[in-house]
Amino acid sequence: MGKDQISTLSFIVESKGSRPHLPGEAIQGEVHLCFPALVEEKFEKVAVTLSGFIDTKIIRGQGQFDQTGSDSRQQRVNLVQSVIQLWRKGEAYPPEGSRTLVLPFRFHLPASLPPSCSLRSMEWTAAIEYALQVSGERCGPHSNRAIRQIIPVLPADAEGAVLQSVITAKGWQGVWNMRERQTEIRRGMWGAYSQVKAMLFVPDLPAFPTETPIPFHLKVVTISKPMRRDAVKEGESIFPTPPMDPKGLDFWLNRVVWLRADNWTRRGTYPEAAKLGNLGERSHAGPHANLEIEPMDKVWIPLEGVSPNERKQEGQWKQEVTIKSRFTLSQTPSFETDILKVKIVCRRNEDQLPWRWERS
Repeated sequence: MGKDQISTLSFIVESKGSRPHLPGEAIQGEVHLCFPALVEEKFEKVAVTLSGFIDTKIIRGQGQFDQTGSDSRQQRVNLVQSVIQLWRKGEAYPPEGSRTLVLPFRFHLPASLPPSCSLRSMEWTAAIEYALQVSGERCGPHSNRAIRQIIPVLPADAEGAVLQSVITAKGWQGVWNMRERQTEIRRGMWGAYSQVKAMLFVPDLPAFPTETPIPFHLKVVTISKPMRRDAVKEGESIFPTPPMDPKGLDFWLNRVVWLRADNWTRRGTYPEAAKLGNLGERSHAGPHANLEIEPMDKVWIPLEGVSPNERKQEGQWKQEVTIKSRFTLSQTPSFETDILKVKIVCRRNEDQLPWRWERS
């Protein structure tokens, strides 16, 4: 139970623990009115309101005004608005021996609601918010009283719940989806190119369930520029070296946001919503970290034409590493409304490799 109190008014909302409320389910609680203070403070009515809305705002750069001289636009769309009148003066009093009148309330959330979220940049803001508010109306010059409590809402995902139980219990036993990126790089302005290929393997699912450890494999293969076999001394690194240290890797979520405010629209990226997979500066490999690094021995690939002197033979070095880990999605999932759309994008970056790879 969560309780909020201001003077003679207080209310309690039935707790869901750490779980957010789901569209279509009931929200119930109690409003507590304290007597005789309620009468002394001139309260006439008490009501409880369930509200939900989408707010968007777009801000143009300095000096960029429209025909009306405004440099911003904002819009609100109501998703739910329901009021229950709980008490009027003279209608109900506490039971004998008590100074508190307890008034239960119950709302039903609509079945189709987007998730709660709050996003902000220098050029736009967007929010979806749900709340309960208990308001007390007072007569004469006295100011009214109100208590407000935010209600987190997250759409239910029945299929995701099944996947969550299966993956958590047995790991992923199904088909893997592989995304590949390949490029050529070189040191400096001149010289031959080397090859870099990265392959990301994730479960082949239409969407990933939240609060579930999702396994992934990242394989990086590099092939050096053509060189003589004796050009590299024993123990010397060969460019490009695949990332052997997870601290040199980042794997994070970005949000791609589209919003409309009145007749203005804006699209932008909300960077680094969350880092994933125990990678980055704070990473540490080991069995308890769910992070494994599996380097392969480097392989010499001779070019066509065999030199009688093997050490002077022309060829390329192939190096390979596979990183295995898991990531858990705890963020607001992708959704779409008429004025606000949010898409989650997985983005991976290697400090040791000069390119960035994206998967949506």
